[in-house]
Amino acid sequence: MPLLAAFAGRLRVPVIAAPMFLISGPDLVVSCCRNGVVGSFPALNQRTTAGFADWLDEIAGRLDGKGGTAPFGVNLVVHRSNPRLDADLAVVIERKVPLVITSLGLNRNLIKAAQGYGGLVFHDVTTLDFAAKAAEAGVDGLTPSRPVPVAMPGRSTPSRCWPISAASSMARSCSAGR
Repeated sequence: MPLLAAFAGRLRVPVIAAPMFLISGPDLVVSCCRNGVVGSFPALNQRTTAGFADWLDEIAGRLDGKGGTAPFGVNLVVHRSNPRLDADLAVVIERKVPLVITSLGLNRNLIKAAQGYGGLVFHDVTTLDFAAKAAEAGVDGLTPSRPVPVAMPGRSTPSRCWPISAASSMARSCSAGR
């Protein structure tokens, strides 16, 4: 399926509201989706996998049957320090979350699992090297980010991420990072 087929006619603008730690939740996601923007949240904003599943059910229920809504997404932290990854991924697969945004590591099995049910996988990248690795792994898109939080001074700026989309012909989409 072409990348944008899943989003065709559902977006007012090609924007993903970033999954913000401790800020994004069902209300923000539903509001974004109802206004034509992909809403997303980090799975870890909910403190348990059961709570995460409840949030997905709430979001799906509030968007169900509402024509013209954009799809929603979930950020999964792929780093080995996340003890919930396997359980949260099982919930994502069961609920068929339309967009999975991965960060802090690549997991080819996760990519295949999400794409297997028709989901899209975008990967958070901070450098051209990470973008190339993500594209090679088969992600559907990239979400360029700063290597340090926005509030902290650093050598990198968001504008330095944009060459990622031009440098990686394998990546089919790019959205603005945080």
